[in-house]
Amino acid sequence: MSAAELYVYYRIMPAHAEAARAAFQRARGASGVRLLQRSDAAAEALTWMEVYATPEQQALEPGIAAALAAFVQGERHSERFAALLA
Repeated sequence: MSAAELYVYYRIMPAHAEAARAAFQRARGASGVRLLQRSDAAAEALTWMEVYATPEQQALEPGIAAALAAFVQGERHSERFAALLA
């Protein structure tokens, strides 16, 4: 089994999305940490997910969390998953 990937999800208000996206990009640098958005257009808040594929990327999570703290509604939730098949 390969190393576990880290998935972190949370909610952002649409009015803060542009500033939050810019803060995320600055915090992740060239690391390749991915940012996804749930595709439910009717939601009043956006659900975002960060994907950390490697241990090196996972080490950046606290800094990214700090950079987004002013924008996150509620808590950041994290889960780890390991690939069963490559």
